[in-house]
Amino acid sequence: MLLIRINRGGNLTTIQDGGFKRMGFYGFPQSGFMDKHSAHIANLLVGNKKNTSCFEMTLVGGQFSFSEDCLIGITGADMSPMINGKSCRMYQTVSIKSGEVLSFGKAKNGLRSYLAVGGKWNIPKRYGSKSSYAYAGFGLNEGLNLKKGDIVEIKIPERERTMIKWPQQKCALGFKTISIQKGPEFDNLIKPDHLFKSFRIGLNSNRMASQLEGEPIGLRQDDRFETCVLWPGVIQCTPGGKLIVVLQDGQRTGGYPRVALLAPKEISKFNQISIKEEFKFVLAK
Repeated sequence: MLLIRINRGGNLTTIQDGGFKRMGFYGFPQSGFMDKHSAHIANLLVGNKKNTSCFEMTLVGGQFSFSEDCLIGITGADMSPMINGKSCRMYQTVSIKSGEVLSFGKAKNGLRSYLAVGGKWNIPKRYGSKSSYAYAGFGLNEGLNLKKGDIVEIKIPERERTMIKWPQQKCALGFKTISIQKGPEFDNLIKPDHLFKSFRIGLNSNRMASQLEGEPIGLRQDDRFETCVLWPGVIQCTPGGKLIVVLQDGQRTGGYPRVALLAPKEISKFNQISIKEEFKFVLAK
């Protein structure tokens, strides 16, 4: 059994997988990977199924030590990964030896990095997922940020794995445009063109939602507007003209107009935009 010890948790390091399935009826969030595209590649690099658990690190990575030989894959934001002080390549299968230490720094581009380890993760499932969800206390360490001294157990497969080098050798992040579609209440906007001006991710953002900073958007108020269904990628507009993008741990109902929607493939891109980085929405063709 491989034991991975957390020597340093980083800024926000949790364990995520494909998330909770078919639980929206009960008010449960989807949760899981914030950047599915990067997480899936990381798992494929080590021979896991694409929705197998990964370490998800945000802004500043952690430090991990390994008790056994294993294979790892690192994707997403470049956090300058190093093995025993030497640079470690991303987007390819990497062999880790017993006793070696893998460390990460601050993200150079993007926001979230993924560390996959080949094998079966020994973490109890809750409603079909091993994802950390802090608001319900689900996952390792009750869903909170992994901290120094936490241990993750992984059963390593006995058969040999193929070493893979992904065509995308560097993180092609730093997205400046995000495609959107008109939402159910798009016509509530007084000046729809204001939706396509520059925005930034606000500091008051987390896995539940991103609050955007930018010029307020005029909105027609409707006193009869009722609570409606929400899902990851919905863009709401508050009465004050501020935009909120619902994310993986977001609530399933809300009372603000849904003026736009992120396409599923765009959510992974959006969740790699760094805090305060400028970007624009464009209408999908």
